[in-house]
Amino acid sequence: MSNAAGSTAPQFVTQSELSDSQKRRDKEIRDAYARIGEEPPPAPVDETYDPRPLYERLQEAKAIQDEKMEEMFKLRNQFRGLDESESQFLADIHRARQKREETKRNEEAKELERFRRKDAAGAQAREASDAPEASDAPKGPDAATSSSAKTSTSV
Repeated sequence: MSNAAGSTAPQFVTQSELSDSQKRRDKEIRDAYARIGEEPPPAPVDETYDPRPLYERLQEAKAIQDEKMEEMFKLRNQFRGLDESESQFLADIHRARQKREETKRNEEAKELERFRRKDAAGAQAREASDAPEASDAPKGPDAATSSSAKTSTSV
């Protein structure tokens, strides 16, 4: 078979032919959107030619993504400041805790004071009941004879 019109030989297209066909296609798309009354989508951004192999480009993209992930998970990025509502909430909790502790201290002080008063009153009562017995009891070696004499005379 010779090189005829129906051959499958590759056809080379010049850059000017490519740009002309792209312009015609863009114009057709804009006209179609104008007929239906809509805004055409934004034109895609032309990528500049990158002569590097695909592997190198993918490695670079992976390195950039890894850096972003590391930045997200750094310790200094784990903490953020509190906003106004959070700080107000924590302050309310702190005040409530302080109030509970103060109430508890006051109750303990009242109970301790009540105990001390009862203890002091009990000690005074013990002293009062112990004092007459101690004053009535004679002292010395003849204490046994005098106490027996007292009981015999009073009977």
